[in-house]
Amino acid sequence: MNKIETNEHEQISPTDMTVKEYAEHAGKSDVAVYRQIHRDKYKDLWDDGHIYKDKTGKTYLDEYAVTSLDGSKMTVVVKDETYKAKYQQLQFEKKQWIREKEEYEVQLARIRSDTEERFAQLNQEHAKALEGISASFRDAIDIANRNASDSRLLADKSNEKLQLTIDENASLKKELQVVKADLDFEKSKTWLQKLFGIK
Repeated sequence: MNKIETNEHEQISPTDMTVKEYAEHAGKSDVAVYRQIHRDKYKDLWDDGHIYKDKTGKTYLDEYAVTSLDGSKMTVVVKDETYKAKYQQLQFEKKQWIREKEEYEVQLARIRSDTEERFAQLNQEHAKALEGISASFRDAIDIANRNASDSRLLADKSNEKLQLTIDENASLKKELQVVKADLDFEKSKTWLQKLFGIK
């Protein structure tokens, strides 16, 4: 910060204000006002005599200086209002975002619930279908086992009949052999043996 040269006025206007008076007017402390008027941006106010000191060293501000300083305050106020408006807009957008987020979470919960319910239903249907297939498979096995048992019984009966037929055929064959032997023996007898019954 550059050193600001001060001017001394011979006559003080009734409308001019001391730093303390301006500080009360602006709602600031004396120190804050002193710091403000000694900034480089207000050097022209000193050079042009709008801010000055009297012979006793007391600092005064004329109407132009007060207006300039108040204008700076207004700039701050305007900036504050702008930031406030932006803050309010951000708060509004935040609330809107929260509301949309809550709606999305409700929809997501509903979709999740519907999905779980549908999944449970599909599991039940799948279990019933498997149960039906298993029952059909068991029935098919039972039928196959019964058919196999019946086939074995038929086979056993067929074998018994076949064996019986074979045995009967063997017996008949033996009988035929005996009859044939008897016939052959009779044929071999002489007429004397046949006449007298000699064996």
